[in-house]
Amino acid sequence: MLNQSMLRKAQLVMLDELIELDKICKKYNIKYWIDGGTLLGAVRHKGFIPWDDDIDVSILEEDYNKLLKIIEEEIDNKYFIQSKQSDKHYFTPWIKIRHRDSIMICSENEKFHQGISLDIFPMNYYSNINKILYKILYKIKNIKYCNLNGKKSIKNYFKVILIIFKINKLCEKILKYFTKNTKNKNIGYMYEFIQLFKYTDVFPLLEIEFEGHKFPCPNNADAYLKELYGDTYMELPPEKDRVWHAKEIRLNEKCFFEKELERTGRKLYEDE
Repeated sequence: MLNQSMLRKAQLVMLDELIELDKICKKYNIKYWIDGGTLLGAVRHKGFIPWDDDIDVSILEEDYNKLLKIIEEEIDNKYFIQSKQSDKHYFTPWIKIRHRDSIMICSENEKFHQGISLDIFPMNYYSNINKILYKILYKIKNIKYCNLNGKKSIKNYFKVILIIFKINKLCEKILKYFTKNTKNKNIGYMYEFIQLFKYTDVFPLLEIEFEGHKFPCPNNADAYLKELYGDTYMELPPEKDRVWHAKEIRLNEKCFFEKELERTGRKLYEDE
């Protein structure tokens, strides 16, 4: 049964994934920053949100492509770099760092590797064109990343996808036009268009405490989090909304946690 103690153990695995990524990025002068719920946790809790079951980091496209070239050779063998190339069942366009000797099931009936993970989101520069236009372009562009399960679904959507393919290429050209040589630069996610952040709210990066370690964060974390979650981001949500996505977590504790807890002295949450 999934409980707070097991979730905390999974969080410590995620923390080590982040430490490993940080080490690699520092070695190759790659700029990244903690994002989403991880950034919110750092600001509000100085660590994980107690019910959070993933880690989010972001990185500009140029550094993201640089990271792709070196990460598989540099990362510890206990981790698996999940991409569409390394896992044929994985359809998400950004990469994840997965812990090989673990399982965190969030989506049932999926064949892709579901080890405890860290998401690495590529981001890009954008001009001040209308946000609605961006959203329309991205919704069309990202249809190709839909997970079509089963022969029947593929057959039903085949003709539509052929048409969308041509539209997709046009959207890519339009997006490239708007993301190159922009004077008033904003920063936004490449594959999940949600918000635009001011360049000066992100860079130069600062450091923030997270679980007793220092990691890069946006220059103006307050403005960044308000863009993501609104002005009341420091308020705890109602208890009914304090839920995790994972349905099941399995870990090889003998191989990992005894040594890890002895080395770090990090404590687990007690079962409630």
